Amino acid sequence: MRQPTLVLILESHRRFAERVRLLLAVDESIQIVGSTSSAEKALALAARYRPDVFLVDLDIRGVDYVEVIRGFREMQPEARVLVMSASGERGAIRRAMNAGASGSIRKARVAATLSNVIERSDGKIAPRDGLRGHRLERWDRAGPVRADPPPALPALMTSRELEVLELLAQGRSTQEVADTLGVSVLTIRGHVRRVLVKLGVHSRLEAVAFALRRGLIQTD
Repeated sequence: MRQPTLVLILESHRRFAERVRLLLAVDESIQIVGSTSSAEKALALAARYRPDVFLVDLDIRGVDYVEVIRGFREMQPEARVLVMSASGERGAIRRAMNAGASGSIRKARVAATLSNVIERSDGKIAPRDGLRGHRLERWDRAGPVRADPPPALPALMTSRELEVLELLAQGRSTQEVADTLGVSVLTIRGHVRRVLVKLGVHSRLEAVAFALRRGLIQTD
C-alpha cells in the first residue's frame, strides 16, 4: 500500500479552510497534517511533518506568500506548492509561480476540482484527467528548487533569542510572545532585531525558516 500524500494548508478564512479539509478528508490517499493562518507556524509544521503538498491562500492579508513559498521550497525542494486565489489575479499567480509554486486554482472551483488535482507519483503531484482549462500549466515543468548553499553558522544565539524564535514559529504575535515571557513588546522587538542581524535575514518569517532549516529551534 502506497503512503498517503501529506498536505499542509495555509489559509486565513476558517470556514474555507474547514471546507478544504472536508473535501480532502474523503480521499483516503490524502492526509492533512495541519491547517493554519500563520506563515511562521506553517513553516514549523512543514519542518515537523514534511508534507508532499503545500496549499497556500494568496489572499491572506499581512502574509508575504512569495517569502512563504520560497521558505517552504528551500526546506523541501521535492515537495509541491498549490496556490489558491479568489480573484485569480495573474500578477499574484505569476509571482507565486516564480517563487516556486507548481500550480494554482480559483477558490470558486475548489469543490469541483481540488480532490482531483492532488495525486502522489514518485514524490510529485500532477493533475488528473478532466482538468483541462485550469491554470496548471507548470505542473510538469516545475522541477525541484535547487537550494542555495547554507549560509555560515550564525553568531552565538542566546537562549532567550531562541525562545522567542520558537514562539514565533508557533504563530504567536509579538504581543503574545511578550505576554508569554512576561516582558514588554519593545523588549521582544529588540530580540527580534538582534536575531535578524545575527542570522543575516530581513524578516521574522525568514528568521523562522532559517532556524528550522538549521535545527536551531524545535517544532514540537
